[in-house]
Amino acid sequence: MRNRRHRQLQAQLPDAIDILVRSLRAGHPIPTAIRLVARELADPIGTEFAIVADEMTYGLDLGTAMNNLEARVGQKDISLIVTATSIQTSIGGNLAEILSSMSRIVRESLKLRTKVKALSAEGRWSAVILSILPFALFGLLAVIAPSFYGEIWNEPIVPFTLVASTLWLMVGNLVMYRMVTFEI
Repeated sequence: MRNRRHRQLQAQLPDAIDILVRSLRAGHPIPTAIRLVARELADPIGTEFAIVADEMTYGLDLGTAMNNLEARVGQKDISLIVTATSIQTSIGGNLAEILSSMSRIVRESLKLRTKVKALSAEGRWSAVILSILPFALFGLLAVIAPSFYGEIWNEPIVPFTLVASTLWLMVGNLVMYRMVTFEI
């Protein structure tokens, strides 16, 4: 459920940034723009921005409320927005332009993640099939021809061979997992 919520947040983040940018360009202050995001977008990002708006209503400054958002959500893309807003509030500048460029960056990052996931899907499915295949074949042979392995179970090398095979399967799974897992 946590991963699904993170994916939803990630998918909604560019739209939230765009709403912030449009609101700031229309002349609204930052707290009003944050409330607009909370009102316009569904859960989970709408709820998170509503919490930020409530924290600001009850006395927290923008930087602290945004840092709390970053701590609750724990995503890299949100940390970019938090950093941009904290720099803007301390130094000044055009937050709408900064957030507009961040929106483009987040959208491109989402596209890249989706593309990498699609390109690595074949490797992930190969890993799953290669991991299941020995057990499925053993089970199938046990059902079709129960005496296929016959007297082999009494040999002293069989337990060692089974343990070694299981370890090699685990090493192979680890290698395949690392080959298809990318940090973007």
